[in-house]
Amino acid sequence: MLPRHQRAAMVLKFGEDKKIEEIAQIMGKSAGAVKLLLHRAVERLRRELPPEFEAGLT
Repeated sequence: MLPRHQRAAMVLKFGEDKKIEEIAQIMGKSAGAVKLLLHRAVERLRRELPPEFEAGLT
């Protein structure tokens, strides 16, 4: 399971198709912080999910 902030960033980016700047404003974070949250979330999912899910994380 992803930490709350990483999960929220992923939902906003991929579920609601928001831009980084929009996510930053919604979450009260900088664009760089949002990029880092998304990067760490994807890396965590790559480690935790079975290999057949890898194609969907690129």
